[in-house]
Amino acid sequence: MAEGHGDIRRARGAGGARPPAAWGWPWIRPATLRPRAAALGWALLSAACAPSPKEGAPAEDSGGEAAPEDDRDGDGVANADDCAPDDPAVYPGAPEACDGEDDDCDGEIDEIGLGNPDADGDGRGACADCDDAAPGVAPGEPERCDGQDNDCDGLVDEDWDADGDGWAPCMGDCADDDPAKHPAADEVCDGEDNDCDSDRDEGWDADGDGFASCRGDCDDADAAKSPWSPEVCDGEDNDCDGEIDEFIDEDGDGWGLCGGDCDDADPARNPDQAEACDGEDNDCDGALPADELDADGDGALACGLDCAEGDPRVRGGQPEACDGLDTDCDPSTDERIDADGDGFSACAADCDDRSAARGPGFAEVCDAEDNDCDDEINEDAACGDCWTQLTRAPGAREDEALVVCPIWSSWEAADATCAGIGLELLSLESAERNARLSEELRLTIGDTVWIGINDRDDEGTFVWSNGADASFSAWAPGEPNDYDGEDCGQLYAGSAEWNDLPCWYELPFVCAAAPAPAAR
Repeated sequence: MAEGHGDIRRARGAGGARPPAAWGWPWIRPATLRPRAAALGWALLSAACAPSPKEGAPAEDSGGEAAPEDDRDGDGVANADDCAPDDPAVYPGAPEACDGEDDDCDGEIDEIGLGNPDADGDGRGACADCDDAAPGVAPGEPERCDGQDNDCDGLVDEDWDADGDGWAPCMGDCADDDPAKHPAADEVCDGEDNDCDSDRDEGWDADGDGFASCRGDCDDADAAKSPWSPEVCDGEDNDCDGEIDEFIDEDGDGWGLCGGDCDDADPARNPDQAEACDGEDNDCDGALPADELDADGDGALACGLDCAEGDPRVRGGQPEACDGLDTDCDPSTDERIDADGDGFSACAADCDDRSAARGPGFAEVCDAEDNDCDDEINEDAACGDCWTQLTRAPGAREDEALVVCPIWSSWEAADATCAGIGLELLSLESAERNARLSEELRLTIGDTVWIGINDRDDEGTFVWSNGADASFSAWAPGEPNDYDGEDCGQLYAGSAEWNDLPCWYELPFVCAAAPAPAAR
Protein backbone atom coordinates (compact mmCIF):
# COMPACT_ATOMS: atom_id res chain seq x y z
CA MET A 1 0.00 0.00 0.00
CA ALA A 2 2.97 2.33 0.56
CA GLU A 3 3.84 1.86 -3.12
CA GLY A 4 0.31 2.90 -4.08
CA HIS A 5 0.58 6.14 -2.09
CA GLY A 6 3.87 6.84 -3.74
CA ASP A 7 2.06 6.52 -7.07
CA ILE A 8 -0.48 9.12 -5.93
CA ARG A 9 2.23 11.59 -4.99
CA ARG A 10 4.08 11.03 -8.25
CA ALA A 11 0.82 11.62 -10.13
CA ARG A 12 0.41 15.02 -8.44
CA GLY A 13 4.00 15.91 -9.07
CA ALA A 14 3.61 15.02 -12.71
CA GLY A 15 0.78 17.49 -13.33
CA GLY A 16 -1.96 16.99 -10.79
CA ALA A 17 -3.84 14.03 -12.40
CA ARG A 18 -6.74 12.73 -10.33
CA PRO A 19 -5.99 9.22 -8.76
CA PRO A 20 -8.39 6.40 -9.61
CA ALA A 21 -11.68 6.45 -7.76
CA ALA A 22 -11.07 2.82 -6.86
CA TRP A 23 -8.53 3.98 -4.32
CA GLY A 24 -11.45 5.17 -2.21
CA TRP A 25 -9.92 8.53 -1.22
CA PRO A 26 -11.79 11.78 -1.66
CA TRP A 27 -10.07 13.99 -4.22
CA ILE A 28 -8.79 17.37 -2.91
CA ARG A 29 -7.63 19.97 -5.38
CA PRO A 30 -3.91 20.60 -4.79
CA ALA A 31 -4.47 24.31 -5.59
CA THR A 32 -6.49 24.71 -2.40
CA LEU A 33 -3.57 23.57 -0.24
CA ARG A 34 -0.33 25.26 0.54
CA PRO A 35 2.56 23.30 -1.00
CA ARG A 36 3.93 22.11 2.31
CA ALA A 37 0.49 21.26 3.67
CA ALA A 38 -0.30 19.25 0.54
CA ALA A 39 2.92 17.30 0.90
CA LEU A 40 2.13 16.66 4.53
CA GLY A 41 -1.33 15.31 3.62
CA TRP A 42 0.15 12.80 1.23
CA ALA A 43 2.74 11.83 3.83
CA LEU A 44 0.00 11.14 6.36
CA LEU A 45 -1.85 9.11 3.74
CA SER A 46 1.26 7.04 3.09
CA ALA A 47 1.85 6.55 6.80
CA ALA A 48 -1.68 5.29 7.33
CA CYS A 49 -1.26 2.67 4.64
CA ALA A 50 2.19 1.48 5.81
CA PRO A 51 2.42 -1.58 8.07
CA SER A 52 2.65 -0.71 11.75
CA PRO A 53 6.09 -1.26 13.21
CA LYS A 54 6.46 -3.82 15.80
CA GLU A 55 6.19 -2.69 19.36
CA GLY A 56 9.47 -1.28 20.49
CA ALA A 57 10.88 -1.10 16.96
CA PRO A 58 12.39 2.26 15.82
CA ALA A 59 10.22 4.41 13.53
CA GLU A 60 11.05 4.36 9.83
CA ASP A 61 12.56 7.45 8.19
CA SER A 62 9.68 9.68 7.04
CA GLY A 63 11.76 11.46 4.44
CA GLY A 64 12.06 14.80 6.39
CA GLU A 65 8.35 15.67 6.65
CA ALA A 66 7.18 16.87 10.07
CA ALA A 67 4.99 14.46 11.98
CA PRO A 68 1.43 15.69 12.65
CA GLU A 69 2.12 16.33 16.27
CA ASP A 70 5.09 18.56 15.28
CA ASP A 71 3.04 20.70 12.79
CA ARG A 72 -0.19 21.69 14.52
CA ASP A 73 -1.46 24.03 11.79
CA GLY A 74 -0.63 21.65 8.97
CA ASP A 75 1.29 24.22 6.93
CA GLY A 76 4.22 21.86 6.33
CA VAL A 77 6.59 23.62 8.74
CA ALA A 78 7.48 22.13 12.11
CA ASN A 79 6.21 23.96 15.14
CA ALA A 80 9.73 24.76 16.25
CA ASP A 81 10.46 26.52 12.92
CA ASP A 82 7.06 28.15 12.53
CA CYS A 83 6.62 31.65 14.07
CA ALA A 84 2.85 30.99 14.19
CA PRO A 85 2.43 27.23 14.64
CA ASP A 86 -1.34 27.60 15.01
CA ASP A 87 -1.88 29.73 11.88
CA PRO A 88 -1.59 27.80 8.60
CA ALA A 89 -1.27 31.07 6.63
CA VAL A 90 1.92 32.10 8.49
CA TYR A 91 5.18 30.17 7.99
CA PRO A 92 8.66 30.84 6.62
CA GLY A 93 8.48 31.51 2.88
CA ALA A 94 4.78 32.43 2.88
CA PRO A 95 3.84 35.45 0.68
CA GLU A 96 3.57 38.69 2.66
CA ALA A 97 -0.03 39.96 2.71
CA CYS A 98 -1.38 43.39 3.64
CA ASP A 99 -2.75 42.28 7.01
CA GLY A 100 -0.49 43.77 9.69
CA GLU A 101 1.10 40.34 10.30
CA ASP A 102 4.56 38.88 9.80
CA ASP A 103 3.30 36.28 7.30
CA ASP A 104 6.73 35.00 6.21
CA CYS A 105 8.28 34.79 9.72
CA ASP A 106 11.20 37.11 8.84
CA GLY A 107 10.58 39.58 11.67
CA GLU A 108 9.10 42.29 9.41
CA ILE A 109 5.44 43.19 8.92
CA ASP A 110 3.99 44.01 5.49
CA GLU A 111 7.44 44.67 4.04
CA ILE A 112 7.84 45.37 0.35
CA GLY A 113 8.23 42.15 -1.58
CA LEU A 114 6.16 39.17 -2.58
CA GLY A 115 2.50 40.09 -1.94
CA ASN A 116 3.33 43.75 -1.25
CA PRO A 117 5.02 45.21 -4.36
CA ASP A 118 6.20 48.80 -4.81
CA ALA A 119 5.16 49.26 -8.44
CA ASP A 120 5.85 53.03 -8.60
CA GLY A 121 9.19 52.88 -6.72
CA ASP A 122 8.28 55.54 -4.16
CA GLY A 123 9.37 53.42 -1.16
CA ARG A 124 5.82 52.53 -0.08
CA GLY A 125 4.39 49.14 -0.88
CA ALA A 126 0.89 48.56 -2.14
CA CYS A 127 -0.24 47.82 1.42
CA ALA A 128 0.29 51.46 2.44
CA ASP A 129 0.24 53.28 -0.91
CA CYS A 130 -3.19 54.55 -2.01
CA ASP A 131 -2.02 54.65 -5.63
CA ASP A 132 0.92 52.32 -6.33
CA ALA A 133 0.98 53.42 -9.98
CA ALA A 134 1.73 57.08 -9.14
CA PRO A 135 5.21 57.79 -7.70
CA GLY A 136 4.13 61.16 -6.29
CA VAL A 137 1.24 59.72 -4.34
CA ALA A 138 1.93 57.92 -1.01
CA PRO A 139 1.57 58.47 2.74
CA GLY A 140 3.96 61.20 3.88
CA GLU A 141 4.14 62.92 0.50
CA PRO A 142 3.46 66.68 0.65
CA GLU A 143 0.03 67.67 -0.61
CA ARG A 144 0.26 69.52 -3.94
CA CYS A 145 -2.36 71.52 -5.80
CA ASP A 146 -2.86 69.09 -8.68
CA GLY A 147 -6.26 67.50 -8.18
CA GLN A 148 -4.82 64.34 -6.52
CA ASP A 149 -4.71 62.96 -2.98
CA ASN A 150 -0.90 63.15 -2.78
CA ASP A 151 -0.60 62.21 0.93
CA CYS A 152 -3.21 59.40 0.85
CA ASP A 153 -5.36 60.97 3.57
CA GLY A 154 -8.56 60.75 1.55
CA LEU A 155 -8.63 64.49 0.78
CA VAL A 156 -7.67 66.28 -2.44
CA ASP A 157 -5.79 69.63 -2.40
CA GLU A 158 -6.92 70.17 1.18
CA ASP A 159 -4.14 72.67 1.94
CA TRP A 160 -5.36 74.98 -0.86
CA ASP A 161 -9.14 74.52 -0.71
CA ALA A 162 -10.09 77.16 1.89
CA ASP A 163 -13.85 76.83 1.49
CA GLY A 164 -13.86 73.01 1.34
CA ASP A 165 -15.83 72.77 -1.89
CA GLY A 166 -13.34 70.35 -3.45
CA TRP A 167 -11.82 73.00 -5.73
CA ALA A 168 -8.64 74.96 -5.04
CA PRO A 169 -7.77 78.23 -6.82
CA CYS A 170 -5.08 76.44 -8.82
CA MET A 171 -7.78 74.08 -10.11
CA GLY A 172 -10.06 76.93 -11.22
CA ASP A 173 -11.92 78.04 -8.06
CA CYS A 174 -12.64 81.74 -8.64
CA ALA A 175 -13.95 82.34 -5.09
CA ASP A 176 -12.21 80.13 -2.54
CA ASP A 177 -14.11 81.80 0.28
CA ASP A 178 -17.48 80.71 -1.12
CA PRO A 179 -18.22 76.96 -1.41
CA ALA A 180 -21.13 77.71 -3.78
CA LYS A 181 -18.73 78.99 -6.48
CA HIS A 182 -16.43 76.62 -8.33
CA PRO A 183 -16.05 75.20 -11.88
CA ALA A 184 -18.49 72.35 -11.25
CA ALA A 185 -21.21 74.53 -9.71
CA ASP A 186 -24.46 75.15 -11.57
CA GLU A 187 -24.97 78.70 -12.82
CA VAL A 188 -27.93 80.27 -11.05
CA CYS A 189 -29.72 83.52 -11.77
CA ASP A 190 -28.19 85.73 -9.09
CA GLY A 191 -25.90 88.18 -10.86
CA GLU A 192 -22.84 86.12 -9.84
CA ASP A 193 -20.33 83.96 -11.73
CA ASN A 194 -21.23 80.67 -10.02
CA ASP A 195 -19.34 78.29 -12.34
CA CYS A 196 -16.14 80.37 -12.59
CA ASP A 197 -16.25 80.81 -16.38
CA SER A 198 -16.08 84.65 -16.18
CA ASP A 199 -19.70 85.01 -17.34
CA ARG A 200 -22.66 85.84 -15.13
CA ASP A 201 -26.12 84.32 -15.34
CA GLU A 202 -25.40 82.65 -18.69
CA GLY A 203 -28.14 80.28 -19.69
CA TRP A 204 -30.74 82.42 -17.94
CA ASP A 205 -31.31 84.98 -20.71
CA ALA A 206 -33.65 82.85 -22.82
CA ASP A 207 -34.57 85.58 -25.31
CA GLY A 208 -31.05 86.98 -25.70
CA ASP A 209 -32.00 90.60 -24.94
CA GLY A 210 -29.18 91.07 -22.43
CA PHE A 211 -31.38 90.73 -19.34
CA ALA A 212 -32.01 87.61 -17.27
CA SER A 213 -35.19 87.24 -15.27
CA CYS A 214 -33.25 87.81 -12.05
CA ARG A 215 -32.05 91.17 -13.43
CA GLY A 216 -35.42 92.64 -14.23
CA ASP A 217 -36.59 90.96 -17.44
CA CYS A 218 -40.35 90.70 -17.03
CA ASP A 219 -40.75 88.37 -20.03
CA ASP A 220 -37.67 86.27 -20.82
CA ALA A 221 -39.43 84.71 -23.80
CA ASP A 222 -39.78 88.05 -25.62
CA ALA A 223 -36.65 89.97 -26.64
CA ALA A 224 -38.76 93.10 -27.17
CA LYS A 225 -39.45 93.30 -23.43
CA SER A 226 -36.67 94.31 -21.05
CA PRO A 227 -35.74 97.24 -18.80
CA TRP A 228 -33.98 98.79 -21.82
CA SER A 229 -36.84 98.38 -24.27
CA PRO A 230 -38.79 101.52 -25.22
CA GLU A 231 -42.44 101.62 -24.24
CA VAL A 232 -44.68 101.41 -27.31
CA CYS A 233 -48.43 101.63 -27.67
CA ASP A 234 -49.29 97.96 -27.89
CA GLY A 235 -51.04 97.10 -24.65
CA GLU A 236 -47.83 95.50 -23.26
CA ASP A 237 -45.37 96.45 -20.53
CA ASN A 238 -42.41 96.79 -22.90
CA ASP A 239 -39.96 98.42 -20.48
CA CYS A 240 -40.76 96.10 -17.53
CA ASP A 241 -41.64 98.94 -15.15
CA GLY A 242 -45.01 97.46 -14.19
CA GLU A 243 -47.00 99.96 -16.30
CA ILE A 244 -48.61 99.45 -19.69
CA ASP A 245 -48.53 102.13 -22.42
CA GLU A 246 -47.70 104.75 -19.80
CA PHE A 247 -47.32 108.30 -21.04
CA ILE A 248 -43.66 108.93 -21.69
CA ASP A 249 -42.38 112.17 -23.14
CA GLU A 250 -38.69 111.44 -23.60
CA ASP A 251 -37.96 114.50 -25.74
CA GLY A 252 -39.98 116.94 -23.59
CA ASP A 253 -42.11 118.27 -26.44
CA GLY A 254 -45.40 117.64 -24.65
CA TRP A 255 -46.29 114.62 -26.75
CA GLY A 256 -45.85 110.95 -25.86
CA LEU A 257 -45.68 107.91 -28.10
CA CYS A 258 -49.20 106.90 -27.15
CA GLY A 259 -50.44 110.44 -27.73
CA GLY A 260 -49.39 110.86 -31.34
CA ASP A 261 -45.63 111.64 -31.18
CA CYS A 262 -44.04 109.82 -34.10
CA ASP A 263 -40.48 110.25 -32.72
CA ASP A 264 -40.20 110.70 -28.96
CA ALA A 265 -36.42 111.14 -29.22
CA ASP A 266 -36.73 114.31 -31.34
CA PRO A 267 -38.54 117.38 -29.95
CA ALA A 268 -38.73 118.80 -33.49
CA ARG A 269 -41.20 116.08 -34.48
CA ASN A 270 -44.73 116.03 -33.03
CA PRO A 271 -48.28 116.89 -34.17
CA ASP A 272 -47.78 120.59 -33.29
CA GLN A 273 -44.71 121.05 -35.50
CA ALA A 274 -44.71 122.69 -38.94
CA GLU A 275 -43.06 120.86 -41.80
CA ALA A 276 -39.42 121.78 -42.36
CA CYS A 277 -37.21 121.15 -45.36
CA ASP A 278 -35.35 118.21 -43.86
CA GLY A 279 -36.89 115.06 -45.34
CA GLU A 280 -38.60 114.31 -42.03
CA ASP A 281 -42.26 113.94 -41.14
CA ASN A 282 -42.12 116.85 -38.68
CA ASP A 283 -45.87 117.13 -38.05
CA CYS A 284 -46.32 113.37 -37.64
CA ASP A 285 -49.08 113.14 -40.23
CA GLY A 286 -47.43 110.24 -41.99
CA ALA A 287 -46.69 112.11 -45.24
CA LEU A 288 -43.99 114.36 -46.72
CA PRO A 289 -44.55 117.34 -49.08
CA ALA A 290 -43.40 116.79 -52.64
CA ASP A 291 -40.47 119.18 -52.28
CA GLU A 292 -39.16 117.15 -49.34
CA LEU A 293 -38.87 114.00 -51.42
CA ASP A 294 -35.45 113.26 -52.85
CA ALA A 295 -36.73 112.04 -56.20
CA ASP A 296 -33.31 111.72 -57.85
CA GLY A 297 -31.61 110.18 -54.81
CA ASP A 298 -28.72 112.65 -54.73
CA GLY A 299 -29.18 113.46 -51.04
CA ALA A 300 -30.51 117.00 -51.63
CA LEU A 301 -34.12 118.25 -51.57
CA ALA A 302 -35.92 120.59 -53.93
CA CYS A 303 -36.87 122.79 -50.98
CA GLY A 304 -33.22 123.02 -50.05
CA LEU A 305 -30.05 122.68 -52.09
CA ASP A 306 -31.22 120.79 -55.16
CA CYS A 307 -31.72 123.16 -58.09
CA ALA A 308 -32.53 120.27 -60.45
CA GLU A 309 -34.58 117.68 -58.61
CA GLY A 310 -34.69 114.84 -61.08
CA ASP A 311 -31.03 115.02 -62.14
CA PRO A 312 -28.76 113.18 -59.64
CA ARG A 313 -25.70 114.89 -61.16
CA VAL A 314 -26.80 118.29 -59.91
CA ARG A 315 -27.16 119.40 -56.32
CA GLY A 316 -25.98 122.25 -54.21
CA GLY A 317 -22.71 121.87 -52.35
CA GLN A 318 -21.06 119.25 -54.53
CA PRO A 319 -17.86 119.95 -56.53
CA GLU A 320 -18.17 121.61 -59.92
CA ALA A 321 -17.14 119.31 -62.75
CA CYS A 322 -16.11 119.93 -66.34
CA ASP A 323 -19.29 118.59 -67.84
CA GLY A 324 -21.14 121.63 -69.12
CA LEU A 325 -23.61 121.41 -66.22
CA ASP A 326 -24.13 123.64 -63.23
CA THR A 327 -23.48 120.64 -61.00
CA ASP A 328 -23.15 122.71 -57.80
CA CYS A 329 -26.28 124.86 -58.38
CA ASP A 330 -24.10 128.00 -58.63
CA PRO A 331 -24.46 129.50 -62.14
CA SER A 332 -21.67 132.00 -61.53
CA THR A 333 -19.02 129.31 -61.08
CA ASP A 334 -16.16 129.45 -63.60
CA GLU A 335 -14.93 125.88 -63.99
CA ARG A 336 -11.49 127.06 -65.10
CA ILE A 337 -10.71 128.83 -61.82
CA ASP A 338 -8.59 127.11 -59.13
CA ALA A 339 -11.06 127.85 -56.36
CA ASP A 340 -9.20 126.05 -53.55
CA GLY A 341 -5.72 127.32 -54.50
CA ASP A 342 -4.12 123.88 -54.68
CA GLY A 343 -2.70 124.50 -58.16
CA PHE A 344 -5.37 122.57 -60.01
CA SER A 345 -8.77 123.62 -61.34
CA ALA A 346 -11.80 121.42 -61.87
CA CYS A 347 -11.02 121.25 -65.54
CA ALA A 348 -7.35 120.50 -64.89
CA ALA A 349 -7.86 117.17 -63.14
CA ASP A 350 -8.82 118.60 -59.69
CA CYS A 351 -11.50 116.20 -58.48
CA ASP A 352 -12.63 118.65 -55.76
CA ASP A 353 -11.88 122.33 -56.35
CA ARG A 354 -13.33 123.19 -52.95
CA SER A 355 -10.66 121.28 -51.02
CA ALA A 356 -6.96 122.12 -51.07
CA ALA A 357 -6.34 118.62 -49.62
CA ARG A 358 -7.46 116.96 -52.85
CA GLY A 359 -5.58 117.16 -56.12
CA PRO A 360 -3.66 115.06 -58.65
CA GLY A 361 -0.68 113.32 -57.03
CA PHE A 362 -1.66 114.22 -53.47
CA ALA A 363 -0.96 111.67 -50.70
CA GLU A 364 -3.87 109.36 -49.86
CA VAL A 365 -5.01 109.61 -46.22
CA CYS A 366 -7.67 107.86 -44.13
CA ASP A 367 -10.56 110.28 -44.73
CA ALA A 368 -12.93 108.57 -47.23
CA GLU A 369 -11.79 111.00 -49.91
CA ASP A 370 -10.05 110.47 -53.22
CA ASN A 371 -7.10 112.64 -52.15
CA ASP A 372 -4.94 111.95 -55.21
CA CYS A 373 -7.84 112.26 -57.71
CA ASP A 374 -7.18 108.85 -59.25
CA ASP A 375 -10.85 107.83 -58.94
CA GLU A 376 -9.94 105.37 -56.20
CA ILE A 377 -10.10 105.71 -52.46
CA ASN A 378 -6.96 103.90 -51.38
CA GLU A 379 -8.00 103.49 -47.78
CA ASP A 380 -6.66 99.97 -47.18
CA ALA A 381 -3.09 101.11 -46.55
CA ALA A 382 -4.08 104.34 -44.82
CA CYS A 383 -6.68 102.87 -42.45
CA GLY A 384 -5.32 99.39 -41.69
CA ASP A 385 -8.12 97.15 -40.41
CA CYS A 386 -10.66 99.99 -40.46
CA TRP A 387 -12.59 101.45 -43.37
CA THR A 388 -14.07 104.82 -44.13
CA GLN A 389 -17.74 105.46 -44.59
CA LEU A 390 -19.08 108.68 -46.05
CA THR A 391 -22.46 109.58 -44.64
CA ARG A 392 -24.88 112.29 -45.69
CA ALA A 393 -27.74 111.02 -43.56
CA PRO A 394 -29.76 113.74 -41.81
CA GLY A 395 -28.03 114.36 -38.49
CA ALA A 396 -24.56 113.92 -39.97
CA ARG A 397 -22.28 116.84 -40.60
CA GLU A 398 -22.10 117.74 -44.26
CA ASP A 399 -20.32 115.00 -46.23
CA GLU A 400 -19.06 113.58 -42.93
CA ALA A 401 -16.54 110.72 -43.13
CA LEU A 402 -16.63 108.11 -40.37
CA VAL A 403 -13.74 105.68 -39.87
CA VAL A 404 -15.38 102.40 -38.87
CA CYS A 405 -13.13 99.98 -36.99
CA PRO A 406 -14.46 96.44 -36.37
CA ILE A 407 -11.45 95.88 -34.09
CA TRP A 408 -12.35 94.69 -30.57
CA SER A 409 -10.40 97.12 -28.39
CA SER A 410 -10.53 98.69 -24.96
CA TRP A 411 -11.86 102.25 -24.81
CA GLU A 412 -8.36 103.66 -24.27
CA ALA A 413 -6.93 101.70 -27.22
CA ALA A 414 -9.80 102.84 -29.46
CA ASP A 415 -9.31 106.48 -28.39
CA ALA A 416 -5.57 106.23 -29.15
CA THR A 417 -6.24 104.68 -32.58
CA CYS A 418 -8.58 107.52 -33.52
CA ALA A 419 -6.12 110.14 -32.27
CA GLY A 420 -3.37 108.49 -34.33
CA ILE A 421 -5.23 109.30 -37.57
CA GLY A 422 -6.20 112.82 -36.50
CA LEU A 423 -9.74 111.95 -35.40
CA GLU A 424 -11.60 111.25 -32.14
CA LEU A 425 -14.04 108.64 -30.90
CA LEU A 426 -17.52 109.29 -32.28
CA SER A 427 -19.44 112.05 -30.49
CA LEU A 428 -23.23 112.36 -30.69
CA GLU A 429 -24.24 115.89 -29.70
CA SER A 430 -27.94 115.95 -30.62
CA ALA A 431 -30.98 113.69 -30.64
CA GLU A 432 -31.18 113.82 -34.45
CA ARG A 433 -27.50 112.96 -34.92
CA ASN A 434 -27.71 110.18 -32.33
CA ALA A 435 -30.77 108.60 -33.95
CA ARG A 436 -29.58 108.82 -37.57
CA LEU A 437 -26.01 107.67 -37.08
CA SER A 438 -27.13 104.86 -34.77
CA GLU A 439 -29.27 103.40 -37.54
CA GLU A 440 -26.50 103.77 -40.12
CA LEU A 441 -23.94 102.10 -37.84
CA ARG A 442 -26.35 99.28 -36.96
CA LEU A 443 -26.47 98.34 -40.64
CA THR A 444 -22.69 98.47 -41.15
CA ILE A 445 -20.74 97.54 -38.02
CA GLY A 446 -23.37 96.01 -35.71
CA ASP A 447 -25.36 96.78 -32.59
CA THR A 448 -22.70 97.96 -30.12
CA VAL A 449 -19.68 100.30 -30.39
CA TRP A 450 -17.56 102.56 -28.17
CA ILE A 451 -18.36 106.28 -28.31
CA GLY A 452 -16.35 109.13 -26.82
CA ILE A 453 -18.58 109.84 -23.78
CA ASN A 454 -16.78 109.13 -20.45
CA ASP A 455 -16.38 110.21 -16.81
CA ARG A 456 -12.89 108.84 -16.26
CA ASP A 457 -11.55 112.06 -14.71
CA ASP A 458 -14.50 113.03 -12.50
CA GLU A 459 -17.04 110.34 -11.53
CA GLY A 460 -20.52 111.40 -12.63
CA THR A 461 -19.32 114.28 -14.82
CA PHE A 462 -19.48 113.01 -18.40
CA VAL A 463 -17.50 114.64 -21.20
CA TRP A 464 -16.57 113.69 -24.76
CA SER A 465 -13.14 112.29 -25.54
CA ASN A 466 -11.85 115.76 -26.50
CA GLY A 467 -12.90 117.12 -23.09
CA ALA A 468 -16.02 118.98 -24.31
CA ASP A 469 -19.08 118.97 -22.04
CA ALA A 470 -21.88 116.56 -22.91
CA SER A 471 -25.02 118.71 -22.84
CA PHE A 472 -27.05 116.07 -24.74
CA SER A 473 -27.33 112.46 -23.57
CA ALA A 474 -29.30 109.36 -24.52
CA TRP A 475 -28.70 107.04 -21.56
CA ALA A 476 -30.80 103.88 -21.36
CA PRO A 477 -33.16 103.59 -18.36
CA GLY A 478 -31.16 103.03 -15.19
CA GLU A 479 -27.91 104.12 -16.85
CA PRO A 480 -25.27 105.28 -16.19
CA ASN A 481 -24.94 103.33 -12.95
CA ASP A 482 -21.16 102.88 -12.56
CA TYR A 483 -21.74 99.15 -11.96
CA ASP A 484 -18.38 97.48 -11.35
CA GLY A 485 -16.46 100.70 -12.09
CA GLU A 486 -17.99 101.77 -15.41
CA ASP A 487 -16.51 104.99 -16.80
CA CYS A 488 -16.71 104.70 -20.60
CA GLY A 489 -19.63 105.03 -23.02
CA GLN A 490 -21.15 102.34 -25.22
CA LEU A 491 -23.76 102.92 -27.97
CA TYR A 492 -26.50 100.35 -28.55
CA ALA A 493 -27.10 101.22 -32.19
CA GLY A 494 -30.34 99.25 -32.40
CA SER A 495 -32.09 101.41 -29.80
CA ALA A 496 -29.89 104.56 -30.07
CA GLU A 497 -29.32 104.34 -26.31
CA TRP A 498 -26.12 104.58 -24.27
CA ASN A 499 -24.70 102.47 -21.48
CA ASP A 500 -21.63 102.85 -19.28
CA LEU A 501 -19.09 100.00 -19.19
CA PRO A 502 -15.67 99.38 -17.60
CA CYS A 503 -13.12 100.96 -19.94
CA TRP A 504 -11.15 97.70 -20.19
CA TYR A 505 -14.03 95.93 -21.99
CA GLU A 506 -13.37 95.35 -25.68
CA LEU A 507 -15.78 96.64 -28.36
CA PRO A 508 -15.59 97.83 -31.98
CA PHE A 509 -15.41 101.61 -32.39
CA VAL A 510 -15.96 104.52 -34.79
CA CYS A 511 -13.72 107.56 -35.32
CA ALA A 512 -14.94 110.91 -36.60
CA ALA A 513 -13.73 114.47 -36.97
CA ALA A 514 -14.16 116.61 -33.89
CA PRO A 515 -17.26 118.84 -34.08
CA ALA A 516 -16.88 122.56 -34.46
CA PRO A 517 -17.12 124.41 -31.10
CA ALA A 518 -20.45 125.96 -32.12
CA ALA A 519 -22.01 122.50 -32.38
CA ARG A 520 -21.54 121.82 -28.68
